[in-house]
Formats: sequence, C-alpha cells, structure tokens
Amino acid sequence: MSRFYLLSGMILLSVLLAVPAHATFSSIYIFGDSTSATTNYPNSANYYGYRYSNGRCWVEVLAQRQGLGATSLTGTNWNYSSNNVSFYGHYSPLLVNNVNNFTAPANASNCLFVVWVCNADFVEDIGNLSGGIPGNLALWTNNINQHLTNHVRAITNLYAKGVRTIVAPNAVDLTKTPQYNSYSTPSGRAFMRQRIVEFNNAYSNRLNQIEAGSPGLNIVMPDIFSLLDDVEAHASTYGLTNVLDDTGNITDVQEHLVPAQAALLNGPGTNYIWWGPIAGSARFHGVIADTVQQLLSPVNLGSITPVNTSNQLQLLNGPVGMTGTVLFATNLTQSIWLTNSTFSTLTVTQTAFVNPTNSIRFYRLKFPWQWSWP
Repeated sequence: MSRFYLLSGMILLSVLLAVPAHATFSSIYIFGDSTSATTNYPNSANYYGYRYSNGRCWVEVLAQRQGLGATSLTGTNWNYSSNNVSFYGHYSPLLVNNVNNFTAPANASNCLFVVWVCNADFVEDIGNLSGGIPGNLALWTNNINQHLTNHVRAITNLYAKGVRTIVAPNAVDLTKTPQYNSYSTPSGRAFMRQRIVEFNNAYSNRLNQIEAGSPGLNIVMPDIFSLLDDVEAHASTYGLTNVLDDTGNITDVQEHLVPAQAALLNGPGTNYIWWGPIAGSARFHGVIADTVQQLLSPVNLGSITPVNTSNQLQLLNGPVGMTGTVLFATNLTQSIWLTNSTFSTLTVTQTAFVNPTNSIRFYRLKFPWQWSWP
C-alpha cells in the first residue's frame, strides 16, 4: 500500500487541465467512539488531554488536512464539543438516539460528517455475548443484524436532516489489538474475525444501497479493516513498529516501556502502532487520517499558467499541513521522476511554481506521509 498521495494525471506545460475540486467543507461533525473522542477520556499522564491516545486523534488530523483548523475539535472532559459526539461506549443504539437528537446546521449539506462506532459494538459483543469467542453463532448473527439496522437508521436520519457527505469507516479486526490478541484461542480469533468480515460486507452493501437511493448523498467508506491488516504486516512501511509479540503478551505501551519512558507522550513508544490495549498511537491515528483524506479529497492539478519567468501549477484538494514535492519526467516510458521543487500546503487550493523549459515535461505531485507530535 502506498504511503503517499500520488497524482495520477500527467500534464504538458502547454496544456491547460481542468479538474474540479470538491467543495470546501465549512465544518466537521463526528459521531464516534473512543477512537474519535477529543473530550471524553480520563485525563492522565499516560494520555494526551482527554484523548484515548498519546496525541491528536485521527479526526483532528483530518480536520486540519481539510483546512478546518488543527484544533477545531478541542473541549473539556465530559463536555462534548459542539461538533464531536464521541466517547468510550458509544454503541450503535446510542448513536441512533444521538443522531435523532442532533440539530443539524442550516448548511448541513456543506459540512463533513463522520460516523464510526462499529468497533464499539464489537467490543460490547465480546464482553456481553454468552460463550465469548467462539460463541453462539445465532446470537452473534442477531447482534450484527441489529448493528446494521442501527447504522442504517443513523445514516438515513442524517440524510433527512440535510447531510450530504458522510465518512463511514468499517470495523477493524479487534483480535489484532493487544487486548484481544490474547483474549481467545486461534480458533476463537478466527471466529471473531469472520463475524467482523460479515458485518463489513453487509455494511458496505447497505451503504451502497442507501447512496444509490439518496440523491446528492456521498458516502465515503474507508477500508480501515484492510489498513490495519497491512499496517501490522508491514509496520515499517508506515514508519511504525509492531511491538505485539506472537503470544499477545504486550497489552500496551506502558508494559513495554519502563514507567519513566511511558510517561513521555512524545518519547519512546511514539512509533508503536498501539498506545494502549485497544488505543492506537497518535502516529497510527495520522495514518488513518491521511488514508481517509486521500479517499475523500484526492489531490489534483487544476491548471498551468505562465507567471513572469515561471509556470504556476494550481493544486486542488491539497492536504493542509503537509509538505508536497513536484516531480517531473521527460519521458514517461522510462519512469524516471526527478524533483523540481517542494512546497508547504497552507490551504486546500495551493499554487506551486516550476521553471519553464523548451522541452516537454510531465508533472506529478507527491505527498510523503508525515507526522509530528502531537
């Protein structure tokens, strides 16, 4: 899996290429569990503020990439910020209630919404269903069907309130988290993974049906299930380290590091995938955010315009807060790309400059994955 955004279209200096950008979102609203919470986890030395991680969570990074501000989702403990209803134990029955009670803004169609509580549903299932994992298949099937019904209600209710863009990630394989990796036998973990696969397949089908029958609705469905699989299998590709051993004995960063090190939120351990038993590290949150950003707002070049002694490239859907590189090639068949220039993306619509040349050149943009604490 690629670690960076890569523009697929190549353009000649003499050609004007018009590629529409998505409408800039005016704000972001989140209905999530602890993975998306910014105001609702106990404030302690082992966590960053009220987040279930050692730094910013993924929706904060996504908000920054969308040009909505790096700190647009801050708040205080047990008081949800006006646009982030996310907390530990936000199961889908509560999701339905919270969406029903939500007063949508007048410009809801121009806002970005996130719905991601399916992981919380499975955490509750593991703890409550008779027989654990593996367990009674009929009970699991019944619960999964109820989860699907609740999610469909929440999303269709948001649409009825004027929402038109929804990010709805699927559920991850919880048996890959430190807490549940050692929770059961290999057969039990296989049983659990299969239940999540069944949910994700049905969820994708239902969301596709909803989108097809709802004019103007855009549902972005990030496959975080596959992302986690790839991150754990190829952690170093993402700048991460998988400290979970084969027996699942490492349950969190605090167990793996000495206390003095574990207390350093930006010290040793920041490269780990996991920060707690089921809590991703801030660096892994960044990977999730940039994966969603790439799906939601693919980077494009809009035009080339002569400006004085340079040529100006117009960047559309730029991920704010990242450093981009303009690459060029003189012959596509050789696949040799050289660096022309680098630039910092300050707004979603950005310009970059390249020197004019008498020869044909092809350009593309690259945004290597970047993260800095918090």
